[in-house]
Amino acid sequence: MKNSFSQIFIFVFLLVSSVLFGQNFYRSNSIGMVFEQISSLRLDDFDWTVKISTNGKTESRLLYHNGNEVKKLEYVKEGSNLIITEYISDKMVHMKDIENGLIILEKYFKNDGIVEKYEYEWEDRQLYRTLYSENDHLIYEDFLVVDAKGRIQQIRRLYDSGNKQLAGFSYTNNVVTSGWYGKDRDFLLYRYKDGKVVETDTWRNGDLSTTVKFNFSESGKTVIENDILTNKTTVKKYNLSDKVLSEEIRSGNYYSKTVFLYENNLLAQKNISSSGLREKHRYEYDADNSLKMERILRDNMLFKEIFYENEKITMEKIYKNEKLVLLITYNEGEITNEEYIQ
Repeated sequence: MKNSFSQIFIFVFLLVSSVLFGQNFYRSNSIGMVFEQISSLRLDDFDWTVKISTNGKTESRLLYHNGNEVKKLEYVKEGSNLIITEYISDKMVHMKDIENGLIILEKYFKNDGIVEKYEYEWEDRQLYRTLYSENDHLIYEDFLVVDAKGRIQQIRRLYDSGNKQLAGFSYTNNVVTSGWYGKDRDFLLYRYKDGKVVETDTWRNGDLSTTVKFNFSESGKTVIENDILTNKTTVKKYNLSDKVLSEEIRSGNYYSKTVFLYENNLLAQKNISSSGLREKHRYEYDADNSLKMERILRDNMLFKEIFYENEKITMEKIYKNEKLVLLITYNEGEITNEEYIQ
């Protein structure tokens, strides 16, 4: 839920009609936006629908997915002020306070208590300061430097501990072409093209340590990472669904390649080849698509079986010459027993 430093200050404002009568149904999306008024007879035609009703100054929106209620959005408008409250299972989870179209406060709730709070301060309708708190304790405040066109040029973050972080952006024809982020002698530079990050450069203690380049194609993307300090190069290829298809690593005389295979959108097999090593990792899943077992073959011989429950390892079986030699059991990720098989 917490904003990452490079993605803050992105807001979605929902258009709210001032007068709605009775109870109406609309085609929607997962965040409850209104697209098209529909009759109750067409509710089954759409995955996402909204039922809107009004009571005085309060408008309620019930969001449904395939006929099941997902959440409730409540809008209370008083003059230029609008408060939007989100409920899940009748529990308040999020509140947004908007004044004259500008968000001034956000609160996130858990167990009926405020766990996160964002405060926004504006000047001439330009955001210049935000404060972030957890459990009523201020964590950090951000100060923004904005140019005459309203573009963010610099963000300065000050933590309650006194630590500082800085970030900045440069533009060409109103499009971000580069951005940077740093603290102390560590520094990260982003380069953009056509709205996409095409290169990142990282400095550690004042020295350039890694460069990462992103190449995009109609079939997906290729990411090339060069670790300058270790002379290691990693090349990863992804499909359009952002699933990794292959990974190649070169470092001096060392070379390895891993190929990933998928079935029903789940990782089914991983083939690893390097100097003197050939491994196949095969994966099995439960009915709910959670990982059940990983079987590892080395040079086509069974080497290890790993068993999972709720995404955590419960047992490992180690084989030698395809005979069980070691049984390891786990509880909550910690080894509880090792049994050597004679």
